[in-house]
Amino acid sequence: MWSVIKWFAGAIVAGLITVYGIAMLTDEAVTCGGEVMHEGDTCFTSTRRSSSVNDFDEQAAANERQAWFMIVVGSIGTVGSLAGCVSAGRRRFAGRESVAL
Repeated sequence: MWSVIKWFAGAIVAGLITVYGIAMLTDEAVTCGGEVMHEGDTCFTSTRRSSSVNDFDEQAAANERQAWFMIVVGSIGTVGSLAGCVSAGRRRFAGRESVAL
């Protein structure tokens, strides 16, 4: 039973990732680090390995790529997790006889 619950929880998390990606894609605002950008602004991001500077249009394109990535990965995760849930459920009930009432 725990196996089914784990797969179902994975489907919920992956579904939430998909929904968040859709929300990002439909949002008109261009954001950088959670802050809304306006025309003429620049976005500076830095990690331990690299840093980048994007203007408004480049950041809008980056946000769109990220949204599509989340939609694709979340959808694949949702479908895979639901398939795992069904498979685990079938294994769980495979040895039981069905009784008509």
